[in-house]
Formats: sequence, structure tokens, C-alpha cells
Amino acid sequence: MRKLIAASLAAGLIATSAASATQNSRADVIAACQKEAATGYALAWKMEPSLRSTIDSHRKKMSNACAAFASGTISTTAALSQCLHETSAGPVHIQSGRDRDREHIARQRDLCRELGAEKR
Repeated sequence: MRKLIAASLAAGLIATSAASATQNSRADVIAACQKEAATGYALAWKMEPSLRSTIDSHRKKMSNACAAFASGTISTTAALSQCLHETSAGPVHIQSGRDRDREHIARQRDLCRELGAEKR
């Protein structure tokens, strides 16, 4: 009987720690998503002062889209859709033959998909 109780208690602790690790991991991904949003288009922001207000506005929208996963006010599917939409709707900046910061967009999409648990 003691072994059964000990095993049940251990299983409960493992499940609790796994759930806690998942929450921490999700919070870490949300933080990474918001960090990527804040640092996106850094070169355009530096090189093209006329785009700063547009870039800052997009950064705020993107950060809010990342935070929507934690808020619980909208479904995960809606949050994923919003996050991916904002990622694609970023400012266009033509420099050195590029019209967008493709690496930033790819990283941001990956973080959105990870939060929405969507696989490619």
C-alpha cells in the first residue's frame, strides 16, 4: 500500500513539474516572440528615419500579437492567425536588393507557429 501511495505521489509531482515546465517554456517562447518583434527591422529603423513611426507601430502590433497567446481572451487559432498576419504585414524597406527583412520574418513566423503549435 505504501508503494502504491508513493508511486501515485511521485506521478503527481512529475505531472505537476511537467505542466510547470510547459508553462515556463510557453512564457519563454512568448518572451522570445516579443523580443523578436522589438528588434525586427533594426537596420531599416537605423537607416531610414522616415520609416521609424511605421516600424514602431508594427513592432507594437507584433508584440501584442505575441501576448495574445497568453491573454486567453482569444482562441489559440485566432491568436496564431493574428500573429502570422502581423508578421506578413510588416513594413517594406528596399535596401541592398531586399524588400523585407526575410530572416526576421522567418524567425517571427517560427515563433508564432511554435506558440500556436502549428507544424509546417
